[in-house]
Amino acid sequence: MKEKNLEPAQQVLVAEVFKEAMQPFNYENVGGMPFLGVDGISMVGHGGSTPKAIFNMISNAMHCVEVELNQRILTSLN
Repeated sequence: MKEKNLEPAQQVLVAEVFKEAMQPFNYENVGGMPFLGVDGISMVGHGGSTPKAIFNMISNAMHCVEVELNQRILTSLN
């Protein structure tokens, strides 16, 4: 980050704030997304997923089962 109007200490602060703000969009934190349209829970992840991403994908799949995601979708469509 090279912003001419910022002092070096300010650049570091802005970079840290930006990094933290982007964390919800980090694929490792999300893991994967539910693949809708199948009778069951399937997750789609990045081909080069790290162990952390795979762990989070499995955790998200378990959460989908716990909250009965498929049944909720079917109920809302009917």
